[in-house]
Amino acid sequence: MVKRIVASTRRREYTENERELLDILLSQKGLMISSNDIVRLHYARRRRPVNANRSVTTVLNTLILKTRKNQEPYRVRKSRRDGRNSIVWWSE
Repeated sequence: MVKRIVASTRRREYTENERELLDILLSQKGLMISSNDIVRLHYARRRRPVNANRSVTTVLNTLILKTRKNQEPYRVRKSRRDGRNSIVWWSE
């Protein structure tokens, strides 16, 4: 018996954390924003965990895939890592 792999067309829901980060990116209206600035804005009203940068970067990378899968009218983009410089993110 051969199993067929069927591509799921079901929309994937965003977590609260993903929605908050997506709101930050979309509020920039296409302007580039560094990962450090996103972390600062995301944790502006609460205590920042030790691994905040890693956590935010992981969620933003997930958003790149999820927004594409959901066929959103926008895309999440990022720059390549450049040594010690922060990754830059934007929406288009």
